[in-house]
Parts: sequence; C-alpha cells; structure tokens
Amino acid sequence: MRYCREEAPSDRSVAFAGYDLSSSGRLPLMREDYGSGSRIATDYEPFDGAKERTRLWVRMLVQTADEVVMDVGGVHAPVANALRRIMLVEVPTMAVEYVTVHRNSSILHDEQLAHRLGLVPVLADARAFAERPPGSAAATARDTLRFRLRVEAPSETTSTPNGGRAQSTAVYSDQIEWVPLDAAPQPAARPRLMPGILLAKLAPGQAIDLEMDAVKGYGQEHAKWSPVATAAYRMAPRVQITRDIIGEQAQRLVRLCPMHVFDIEDGTGRAVVRRERDCTRCEECVRVVRAPVIDTADDIEEDEGEGEEEAMPPEDAADTDASFARSIRLGHDPEHFIFSVESTGQYRADVIFLEALHILKHKCVRLLQEIQRRPEEEGFG
Repeated sequence: MRYCREEAPSDRSVAFAGYDLSSSGRLPLMREDYGSGSRIATDYEPFDGAKERTRLWVRMLVQTADEVVMDVGGVHAPVANALRRIMLVEVPTMAVEYVTVHRNSSILHDEQLAHRLGLVPVLADARAFAERPPGSAAATARDTLRFRLRVEAPSETTSTPNGGRAQSTAVYSDQIEWVPLDAAPQPAARPRLMPGILLAKLAPGQAIDLEMDAVKGYGQEHAKWSPVATAAYRMAPRVQITRDIIGEQAQRLVRLCPMHVFDIEDGTGRAVVRRERDCTRCEECVRVVRAPVIDTADDIEEDEGEGEEEAMPPEDAADTDASFARSIRLGHDPEHFIFSVESTGQYRADVIFLEALHILKHKCVRLLQEIQRRPEEEGFG
C-alpha cells in the first residue's frame, strides 16, 4: 500500500531563533540523580546557535560523485544516527513502480522482469516531482517519468568476430528510452536509467515490449527508493600508549596490530601511534593470552565444586610477552564521527548528506511548532 507524504516547505531559510519554548525561554526537563535515586527538575540553558556553531565542524576526507568520507565533530550519537537513518529511508528518489508488459517471450516471467526494472536507479532529481496519489491511473509529467523498452532478437543466430555463433542477445538498461508525457518541455538533463545494467538475454526470435512509469518514493517503503548503497558512521577511535614500549617489545607490537596502527619512532626505537583512525578496536594489542593448562585427574578431583578466578597482574606490573594491556589504552571520541556515504547514482553523495540535514532541520522546526501550540495546562507553558 502506498502513502502520500506532506511536502516539506519550500523555504529552506527557516531559523531556530525566535521559538520561545516557555515563558522563561527555557524548556523544563527532568534529570536522574543517580547518587540519591531521586528525580530532580532542572532548567537547561536555552539553545545558543552561535555557541553550537563553534562546536560543530566538518572535514571532508574523500569527495567524489559517488562517495564521501568525512569527519563530523561536535555532535552526539543520536544526531549522527538520525542523519544516517534519514539518508537511508527519507531522502526521496524516482524508481520504476508500474510496468505494462505488451509482449515478453523471454525466459524471465513478467514479475521477475518488472522486479529487475524496479531496482535499476532512475537518474532524475525527485525533488522536482510531486508524489503520485496511490491508485491513480492517470500519469502526468508532474509526478511521473515514463520509459519504454522495445527489443527483439534476430530470428537466426549471428556470427561473432571469432567465427562462432551467438546464441543470445543481451538486453541492457541503455536500450530503455524516455517517453515525454503531456507534451512536457524537454528537461535540461534527459531522464534515463543507470546505463550498463544487464536486464535479460533473448534467444533468437524472442522479444520484449513494455512501458514503465517511475514515481517518487522513499526508502522506508521499499529499498529501491533508497538513494544510498551505504550510509554508515563510527566513532573516531582513540589509541594512547601510557608507558614506553621499546626494543623487541615495540617491534612485536607493530607486528601484532592487523591494521598497522603502530610504528617505531626513528632514533629512539619507541613504539608510537601512527594511524589512529585505522583502529577497529579488535583489541589484539591488549588481548591477554595464556597457555592452555591440562589438569590431571588428581587436580580435577581437588578442584571439583570450587571456582577460582584468574588473577590479573597488578597495575604497576610490567607487560608480559602475551599482552600490552597495561601500556595501551583504547577508546573512542563520543563527539567525533567518521561518516561514509555511497550513492546509488541519483544524487551526488554530498548532496544526499545535505538533503538529510535539511530534512532533520525541518523535523526539529515542526516539533518546536507543535510544542508551542500545546496549551499551558499540559505542562509545556
């Protein structure tokens, strides 16, 4: 079942300033006092846009049409996760939703062929289109892109350059043509599907003739409308060497790390952190490895029914040959995230991130407006 979504306001210059949440300009919240177990009402400082702008920073590391990798700092995990989820399921795209098959004598069933067509990215900006009402039979240029695929394989096998005989004809997405609707003006960029994708193979004499309508949708309804192949983030790792590791131990530490995070400093022979952001927290460098102990029958009888905890070395003990747990501290920065976004082709990867920011901003503005409309007796005044 399809649903219509209310369009976001076209004015993207809506600011947070001026939203007076209460008579005092502050939002009363509750916080947990973990020391006494009681809940204490407190007032948090109002939102300060100038202060937050000084905390927030973004640094691009990789920026291509299909991929961006960037550092985002000054935000917390809920905000980072909200951006990830919005990029996955709330940035609109165009995808094939309706397929009318006039002829299909290929080995693929109509349903299989329609499913393959639906997963081919449509290279068109969905922000320029309205949503097509569910169940609407009439397609207009305002809400629909129409395409046509008409291919027929030769009735006889053809010769190949090496003297063989070709037994099949490949059908690619490049052969799909755009059909204008309602005498619509030619757009600056001609709508098309992602080229180079194999759709089917036809035996001699087989043919495919169909029309398809691409409409605007969202990834939360079906993955074919998701604009990203990957949208993920991770907290920036922090690796600290708390005690000097030199000589053979330093060389062993360098060999131990599978991500080559550590290196040996020239001149001193001391282990240093060289590639901190490559750390995956595998903990190979701090893993405690103990040799297996084979108990005898007498030992098993003596220890039966008794549990014994393994004793960790004291804090001031030196590292053993099996672990650097006392000399290396692993952690992460809770306000520094590494984002990786890969586009499926409809938008540039950086545009997807910016669109997610706009959608998140619109959600916050709508939430503040709803809070303002609440009567004072409900506790928001």
